[in-house]
Amino acid sequence: MDPLKTMKENGCTIKIYQDENCESPRETCSNLGTMLYTSYRYTLGDKRVEAREIAEIIKGDSIWLPTFAYIHSGIVMNTVGFSCPWDSGQCGIIYATQERIEEEYGNSQIELVKSVFVSEVEEFSKFLEGDVYGYVITNEAGDEMESCWGVYGLEYCEKEAIQTAKLEPATA
Repeated sequence: MDPLKTMKENGCTIKIYQDENCESPRETCSNLGTMLYTSYRYTLGDKRVEAREIAEIIKGDSIWLPTFAYIHSGIVMNTVGFSCPWDSGQCGIIYATQERIEEEYGNSQIELVKSVFVSEVEEFSKFLEGDVYGYVITNEAGDEMESCWGVYGLEYCEKEAIQTAKLEPATA
Protein backbone atom coordinates (compact mmCIF):
# COMPACT_ATOMS: atom_id res chain seq x y z
CA MET A 1 0.00 0.00 0.00
CA ASP A 2 1.37 3.39 -0.97
CA PRO A 3 1.32 6.19 1.60
CA LEU A 4 -1.06 9.10 1.08
CA LYS A 5 1.57 11.50 2.35
CA THR A 6 5.23 11.41 3.37
CA MET A 7 6.78 14.03 5.66
CA LYS A 8 10.07 14.64 7.46
CA GLU A 9 10.26 15.70 11.09
CA ASN A 10 13.13 15.63 13.58
CA GLY A 11 15.23 13.45 11.27
CA CYS A 12 12.40 10.93 10.99
CA THR A 13 10.25 9.97 8.02
CA ILE A 14 6.51 9.92 8.59
CA LYS A 15 4.24 8.04 6.23
CA ILE A 16 0.47 8.49 6.45
CA TYR A 17 -1.80 5.70 5.18
CA GLN A 18 -5.53 5.24 4.92
CA ASP A 19 -6.63 2.67 7.50
CA GLU A 20 -8.73 0.29 5.44
CA ASN A 21 -9.14 -2.25 8.26
CA CYS A 22 -10.42 0.02 11.00
CA GLU A 23 -13.18 -1.35 13.22
CA SER A 24 -16.23 0.72 14.07
CA PRO A 25 -15.68 3.11 16.99
CA ARG A 26 -19.14 2.08 18.16
CA GLU A 27 -17.73 -1.40 18.82
CA THR A 28 -14.18 -0.68 19.98
CA CYS A 29 -14.50 2.53 22.02
CA SER A 30 -16.16 3.26 25.31
CA ASN A 31 -19.06 5.51 24.34
CA LEU A 32 -21.31 7.54 26.60
CA GLY A 33 -24.22 7.56 24.17
CA THR A 34 -26.15 4.78 22.55
CA MET A 35 -27.00 5.40 18.90
CA LEU A 36 -30.39 4.03 17.87
CA TYR A 37 -31.53 4.05 14.25
CA THR A 38 -34.54 2.88 12.23
CA SER A 39 -32.97 2.04 8.86
CA TYR A 40 -33.25 -1.50 7.55
CA ARG A 41 -30.71 -0.85 4.77
CA TYR A 42 -27.80 0.73 6.64
CA THR A 43 -26.08 0.37 10.01
CA LEU A 44 -26.32 3.90 11.36
CA GLY A 45 -25.38 3.36 15.00
CA ASP A 46 -25.44 0.75 17.72
CA LYS A 47 -28.89 -0.79 17.41
CA ARG A 48 -31.75 -0.84 14.92
CA VAL A 49 -35.09 -0.19 16.62
CA GLU A 50 -38.64 0.73 15.75
CA ALA A 51 -39.60 4.42 15.74
CA ARG A 52 -41.91 3.86 18.72
CA GLU A 53 -38.92 2.81 20.85
CA ILE A 54 -37.19 6.08 20.04
CA ALA A 55 -40.39 7.98 20.87
CA GLU A 56 -40.50 6.33 24.32
CA ILE A 57 -36.90 7.32 25.08
CA ILE A 58 -37.56 10.91 24.00
CA LYS A 59 -40.51 11.10 26.43
CA GLY A 60 -38.37 9.89 29.33
CA ASP A 61 -35.69 11.66 31.36
CA SER A 62 -32.75 10.62 29.17
CA ILE A 63 -30.60 13.23 27.48
CA TRP A 64 -30.63 12.81 23.71
CA LEU A 65 -29.87 14.43 20.38
CA PRO A 66 -31.30 13.53 16.97
CA THR A 67 -28.99 11.90 14.43
CA PHE A 68 -29.23 12.65 10.72
CA ALA A 69 -27.76 10.85 7.73
CA TYR A 70 -26.97 12.06 4.25
CA ILE A 71 -26.75 9.04 1.97
CA HIS A 72 -25.51 9.69 -1.54
CA SER A 73 -22.45 7.82 -2.85
CA GLY A 74 -21.52 7.27 0.80
CA ILE A 75 -22.88 8.08 4.23
CA VAL A 76 -22.27 11.18 6.36
CA MET A 77 -23.88 11.74 9.75
CA ASN A 78 -24.37 14.62 12.15
CA THR A 79 -26.71 15.92 14.86
CA VAL A 80 -27.99 19.06 13.12
CA GLY A 81 -29.28 17.85 9.75
CA PHE A 82 -28.45 18.48 6.12
CA SER A 83 -29.93 20.83 3.53
CA CYS A 84 -30.75 18.12 0.97
CA PRO A 85 -34.40 17.03 1.40
CA TRP A 86 -34.05 14.01 -0.95
CA ASP A 87 -30.98 12.15 0.29
CA SER A 88 -30.99 13.08 3.97
CA GLY A 89 -33.16 13.00 7.05
CA GLN A 90 -33.33 12.05 10.68
CA CYS A 91 -32.26 8.44 11.09
CA GLY A 92 -32.40 8.07 14.87
CA ILE A 93 -31.04 9.46 18.12
CA ILE A 94 -28.04 9.25 20.38
CA TYR A 95 -28.94 9.15 24.06
CA ALA A 96 -27.85 8.23 27.57
CA THR A 97 -29.90 7.56 30.67
CA GLN A 98 -29.54 9.76 33.73
CA GLU A 99 -27.98 6.80 35.56
CA ARG A 100 -25.32 6.34 32.86
CA ILE A 101 -24.54 10.07 32.84
CA GLU A 102 -24.23 10.21 36.63
CA GLU A 103 -22.01 7.11 36.54
CA GLU A 104 -19.68 8.86 34.09
CA TYR A 105 -19.87 12.52 35.19
CA GLY A 106 -21.62 12.72 38.52
CA ASN A 107 -24.40 15.30 38.38
CA SER A 108 -26.01 15.78 34.99
CA GLN A 109 -24.21 18.36 32.88
CA ILE A 110 -26.48 18.64 29.84
CA GLU A 111 -24.22 20.78 27.63
CA LEU A 112 -21.17 18.61 28.32
CA VAL A 113 -23.16 15.44 27.57
CA LYS A 114 -24.51 16.89 24.32
CA SER A 115 -21.00 17.91 23.22
CA VAL A 116 -19.83 14.34 23.87
CA PHE A 117 -22.74 13.07 21.75
CA VAL A 118 -21.79 15.41 18.90
CA SER A 119 -18.19 14.14 19.05
CA GLU A 120 -19.31 10.51 19.06
CA VAL A 121 -21.51 11.05 15.99
CA GLU A 122 -18.70 12.95 14.20
CA GLU A 123 -16.28 10.10 14.91
CA PHE A 124 -18.75 7.48 13.65
CA SER A 125 -19.36 9.58 10.54
CA LYS A 126 -15.60 9.68 9.84
CA PHE A 127 -15.56 5.89 10.14
CA LEU A 128 -18.46 5.59 7.68
CA GLU A 129 -16.72 7.99 5.28
CA GLY A 130 -13.42 6.09 5.43
CA ASP A 131 -11.76 9.13 6.99
CA VAL A 132 -9.51 6.90 9.15
CA TYR A 133 -5.72 6.80 8.93
CA GLY A 134 -2.53 5.42 10.36
CA TYR A 135 1.06 6.55 10.42
CA VAL A 136 4.45 4.88 10.49
CA ILE A 137 7.56 6.71 11.71
CA THR A 138 10.98 5.47 10.69
CA ASN A 139 14.44 6.69 11.63
CA GLU A 140 17.21 7.70 9.24
CA ALA A 141 18.24 4.03 8.84
CA GLY A 142 14.68 3.11 7.82
CA ASP A 143 13.88 1.24 11.05
CA GLU A 144 10.29 1.56 12.26
CA MET A 145 10.22 3.49 15.50
CA GLU A 146 6.53 4.10 16.03
CA SER A 147 3.18 3.50 14.39
CA CYS A 148 -0.44 4.20 15.18
CA TRP A 149 -3.63 3.18 13.37
CA GLY A 150 -7.31 4.02 13.69
CA VAL A 151 -6.82 7.80 13.80
CA TYR A 152 -9.95 9.71 12.74
CA GLY A 153 -9.37 12.60 10.36
CA LEU A 154 -6.36 13.17 8.10
CA GLU A 155 -5.38 16.52 9.60
CA TYR A 156 -5.52 15.12 13.13
CA CYS A 157 -3.45 12.09 12.07
CA GLU A 158 -0.78 14.36 10.58
CA LYS A 159 -0.61 16.47 13.76
CA GLU A 160 -0.34 13.40 15.99
CA ALA A 161 2.37 11.87 13.79
CA ILE A 162 4.42 15.07 13.79
CA GLN A 163 4.06 15.43 17.55
CA THR A 164 5.17 11.82 18.05
CA ALA A 165 8.15 12.24 15.71
CA LYS A 166 9.28 15.26 17.72
CA LEU A 167 9.54 12.99 20.76
CA GLU A 168 11.53 10.25 18.97
CA PRO A 169 15.33 10.28 18.78
CA ALA A 170 16.05 10.02 15.04
CA THR A 171 19.05 7.77 15.51
CA ALA A 172 17.55 5.14 17.84
